[in-house]
Amino acid sequence: MSKLRIGILSAADALNPRIWSGTTYFSCRALEQYGAETIHLGPYPGNPWLYESLKNKISRIITGKGTSHYHTKRLAKKFSSFFSKKLFKNSFDWLYAPAGSAETSLLDTDIPILGLSDINHVLAQDYISFQNLWKCSLQELVEIEVMALHKFRKITYPTQWAAKSTIQDLNIDAQKIFIAPFGANIEESDIPDFEKVVRTKKSEICRLLFLGVDWKRKGGAIALETLKTMLSMNIPAELIVCGCVPPSQCIHPAMKVIPFLDKNNVHQRTSLHELLTSSSFLLLPTRAEAYGIVFCEASAFGLPSISTNVGGVSGVVREGKNGHLLPPDADAIDYAKLIAEIWEDQQRYCALSLSSRKEYEQRLNWKVWAEIVFQNIHKV
Repeated sequence: MSKLRIGILSAADALNPRIWSGTTYFSCRALEQYGAETIHLGPYPGNPWLYESLKNKISRIITGKGTSHYHTKRLAKKFSSFFSKKLFKNSFDWLYAPAGSAETSLLDTDIPILGLSDINHVLAQDYISFQNLWKCSLQELVEIEVMALHKFRKITYPTQWAAKSTIQDLNIDAQKIFIAPFGANIEESDIPDFEKVVRTKKSEICRLLFLGVDWKRKGGAIALETLKTMLSMNIPAELIVCGCVPPSQCIHPAMKVIPFLDKNNVHQRTSLHELLTSSSFLLLPTRAEAYGIVFCEASAFGLPSISTNVGGVSGVVREGKNGHLLPPDADAIDYAKLIAEIWEDQQRYCALSLSSRKEYEQRLNWKVWAEIVFQNIHKV
């Protein structure tokens, strides 16, 4: 049986693991490792988003309102022309468009397209890049996204949250949509052995790892107050903040800040993996989240996640399996009490570490994602 030929529709460089935190790169490679022949039709030469990005920044500075510079008809026309020429020279069984609304909305082709996203514009209102848009820009964004959704033969989301909204709010045919959770954006060779990361006893200090680039949106203030509350409960604890710099007033002797670790630098990647191995909990009281690859990565290291039941987080963190979720109105006392309850019961904590790793092995890896994708596109 010949390999399935899949053309990758991405104006960005799909071979660059920095794009979309590596999701585009790892998903494309998963298709190839599962048996497809993947042909990259991009990237679009130069920086096609530069003009739109500058226009957005200037507009926000002057007026407080901006544009969605990834979703404009000017870009969609450019991408349509570019990829049409590529398709004319090749033959494909499928096209794959990761976060590819602009690439596909105006593309004229009979080849079935698989679309992938973790959110839609209805759900994205809590995200900075989607807030305070000019009415004309929002309208353009909606038109491009809806045109692409109707054009896709199949659409995959990582969560029921996103899939349900697309069906109900955007009136997209439910038969086109299927759910496939994303995996950890970590090279398989860097995934530690089961025995090295599953906790068989708790450490002397309860180390809370806050891993995120947006202190405010990821709930950094709650994480810091959780640390203080746990210390007031006489639980030896520390908070490691990695990926951002908290506001100057957010300091504590038991809090350590690592502004940034580059996954693509071998030494910094090793340091990141050491944090995942040596921490006791991933604490991310996020205010808005479409998915959270970081929860997959924590699970790969047997690290239980404590987060918020918002957005698509419940599609990654399953209650009592690889962590626990608290309601959006939970405060630092609620987080501290939950963590303390688990931490002080060593058997429960170790069992949670074990089941966290199992969640990665059974559900939150790219091999499983590719298997679900192939099952669905073969039905077409």
